[in-house]
Formats: sequence, structure tokens, C-alpha cells
Amino acid sequence: MNLIKRSILAVACLACTGLSLRAEATATAREVFADLILAAPEEQVVWVEVLSGYGDPVISEIYAAWRAGGIYTLESGGSQRLLEMDGEQAWTAVRTGEAVQLTEAEASSAIKNRPSSTPFSPDFASSNGKAIP
Repeated sequence: MNLIKRSILAVACLACTGLSLRAEATATAREVFADLILAAPEEQVVWVEVLSGYGDPVISEIYAAWRAGGIYTLESGGSQRLLEMDGEQAWTAVRTGEAVQLTEAEASSAIKNRPSSTPFSPDFASSNGKAIP
């Protein structure tokens, strides 16, 4: 029953926000994961379902970085870029996997992006019954 409620909520969120999911054939796992991170918490269940159709190992790498606080949002010129900082302090674009060079000012303005109240967070279990490990 809980799955039915979540499915209905997901469909309602899509209808209300006009969110358009790209077909798996045209979007990479990186692009879908970036959309998941930027989505509102109530929309993330839908993106998790889309992402589940991919078998790309990069999913677990981005997920681990996200949980550990290695994913950052950089807003510039009205757009958002998701960046991953690795252990060697190098930046990578989450959507493409390409190396990114940031100025010192850009690096200092990047905001750490961590999951909260999402299917990935521990507090999600208390509100919806289970979390994704």
C-alpha cells in the first residue's frame, strides 16, 4: 500500500511541476543522478526509479560522494552546476564526468550538497518506512 501511495505522489509531483523525465536511451546515468540531486525531496523517488534502470557503476561512485559531502552546487549566471570534489581536491562535473577548473572565488562559493529528507537519508526511514542504504 505504501508503494501505491508513493507512486501516486510521484505521478502527482510530475504533473504539478511539469518535470519531464528524459528517456533512458538519451540520458546518461550521470545526467539522471544530477537531476535527482537537484530535485525537490518529494520528486526524488521518481528519479530513483528512473535511475534504477541503469547498470552504470558510476551511480555508486556519485552516491558515495554525495553521502560523504563531496558534491557541491555552484550557482553562476542563473544556472546551477553540480560538481564533485575528489580526495585530491580536483573538481569534476557530475553531469559529464569532465574535469573542471574553478577559480579560487568559484571554489569558495560552491555549496556542499548533501542528501536530507530524501530516499537516501536516515531520517527518510522515520517518515516513509524505509531508506535506501
